[in-house]
Amino acid sequence: MIAAWLAIASSAVSAAEAVDLRTLLANEEFRRSWQQLMQAEERLPEWIINLDGQSFPMQALEADGKRYLFGKLCEPERCSGERLFVLVDWDKDQAHALYVRLPEAMPADRAPSRYATLRWLGEPDALLQQVLQEQLAQEADWY
Repeated sequence: MIAAWLAIASSAVSAAEAVDLRTLLANEEFRRSWQQLMQAEERLPEWIINLDGQSFPMQALEADGKRYLFGKLCEPERCSGERLFVLVDWDKDQAHALYVRLPEAMPADRAPSRYATLRWLGEPDALLQQVLQEQLAQEADWY
């Protein structure tokens, strides 16, 4: 278990919140990392490949002494049904993601966590998987 999540510094958090995944694509290092990640994956929706879903402000995180940027994106037509959680190392040269899909006809009274399909992108290690799962668990509609 990760001992603690720490906000890096208020200026770093403010800077991270000024961007989202779509605007981060303007960064050459991140764009290269994202393209490498997508080349290694198959059968992904275009909104993930191009990061053109509904995007949310990024957060600066620290885990196990390393700094990361965390961002999320969702499918524009089904934001509650398809989400992407992305963890980027601070230098933006490596990205990992968790693609979460829920069945289309899932009843509202069912726990999404029991019916979701999780797909790891970029082969994150156990620590990074845990970081991404903890971010998913913080979603208001995830139980």
